[in-house]
Amino acid sequence: MGWSFGWKSQETLVAQLLSEDYGRTIDHELVGNHLWTVKESPAGERGIVLFKLDRVGTWGYKAMGESVGPYAWDCPMRMLDAVPAQDSDWARKWREKVRFHHAARVEVAA
Repeated sequence: MGWSFGWKSQETLVAQLLSEDYGRTIDHELVGNHLWTVKESPAGERGIVLFKLDRVGTWGYKAMGESVGPYAWDCPMRMLDAVPAQDSDWARKWREKVRFHHAARVEVAA
């Protein structure tokens, strides 16, 4: 999937992505230009979705689910704990990298 642009500010874009138009949002956190969300489907299934945000004239986003192994590892750990792991090699490897990223941050801080 590609990028969608057209929002005048990051705030209006984030508000739109958190609206019911994009599925029920259970949890979210903005980390830099990464909007991490836990979304719930009408059937009650939960998944982690990353909205990568960027500004090229106007603000835009690219959505990536856990199953595609997004190339970003700053997902809040509480989201990994709140959502069952998907049965996918990409998702498994991605979760390992997220855990490694956070463990490395703790070691640097110590």
